[in-house]
Amino acid sequence: MENWLATINRNIHNKNDEIVSQVYSRMLQLIVKTKNKGACHNTSAVLHVILNELGINNSLCIGEVKTGEKYFDHSWIEIDGKIYDAAICMPLDGGRYHPPVFASIDLDSETKTELGYGIPSPGGLDDPAKSIAKTSLGDYALRTPIANRLWLMAEQLASELGYKLDAEKLEHKYASKFRVLRPDSL
Repeated sequence: MENWLATINRNIHNKNDEIVSQVYSRMLQLIVKTKNKGACHNTSAVLHVILNELGINNSLCIGEVKTGEKYFDHSWIEIDGKIYDAAICMPLDGGRYHPPVFASIDLDSETKTELGYGIPSPGGLDDPAKSIAKTSLGDYALRTPIANRLWLMAEQLASELGYKLDAEKLEHKYASKFRVLRPDSL
C-alpha cells in the first residue's frame, strides 16, 4: 500500500491532481482495509460524485476490461482520458490480482496499465452489468444492500478528507445520472 501511495504522490503536478490523489488514495485505503471485493460499481460512483463536487470533471464509466485473453465487467472513472480505478485490486471472484490504476498508471509497475479498458468481449456484458449500465445512480443506490449507502459513503469519505457534503443533496443532484458505456479502448 505504501508504494502505491508513493507512486500516486509522484504523479501530482497541480492542484487538481492533488485533489484527485487525496480522494483516490483515501478510497484505495478503504477498499484494501475493508477487503471490499467486487465493489467497483459502488466505489467508482462515490469517486465520481465526490470529485465532481470538488470541481474535478470526470466520467463514470462501465464496460469490459481485457486482461490477457480474459474479459470482465467493470466500472471506473476517467479524467481527461485517463483511467482511475482503485477497485481493480479487489476482484469479486478473488481471481487474478491487478494493481490499482491511477492516471492510467499501473501502481505496481509504475508504467501505463496493460489492462484494456472498454474493449468489448465476444459475449458482451453479462446481465447484471447490462442492468447497472441501464440504471440511474438513484435507482442503483436503492438496490444496494443498504439503501442509499452510496450517498452516505460519499458524505462520510468527503468528511474524512475535510470536505462537507450532504448525502440528501448528493442524492438529489446525482440520482438521475447514468454511467457512460465504454465499448472502445481508450
